[in-house]
Amino acid sequence: MKISNIEGSPKEIKDFCARFNLDIKDLIEKPKKEVNKVWIIIPSVVFLIFSLLILLYPCNNVLLKIASIVIGILCGGCATCVVQIKYNNVIATVIFVLVCFFILGICSRFIPLEETFQKINAITLDKYKEMAPSQKKP
Repeated sequence: MKISNIEGSPKEIKDFCARFNLDIKDLIEKPKKEVNKVWIIIPSVVFLIFSLLILLYPCNNVLLKIASIVIGILCGGCATCVVQIKYNNVIATVIFVLVCFFILGICSRFIPLEETFQKINAITLDKYKEMAPSQKKP
């Protein structure tokens, strides 16, 4: 039987703890509590709602638009922190941050949507042309 770094029979482990005045509960590692998915879903939904509000209802009030963008960034940041805590994966966190900023940039019209699709189309066409076999006539 092995508990933490101590190995032996249950009687030996009990005697060891009694001899050195240790509590067996202190030696056992407690499993980490899982982060509930609700903590990712709620900020993500609020982020998407504010992004859609910015996109669908453009307003002339600069203060309202800045407040919506700030709330969107805060909700995206909160969701990003929870993603990092839950999955402990830097790549997933970076991808999540980039997607959030991309969505917020498009919705707030910092990134023009038409130009974005044109650039993506040009990149994919260039890659397709490189991959396509050359057609030569004999």
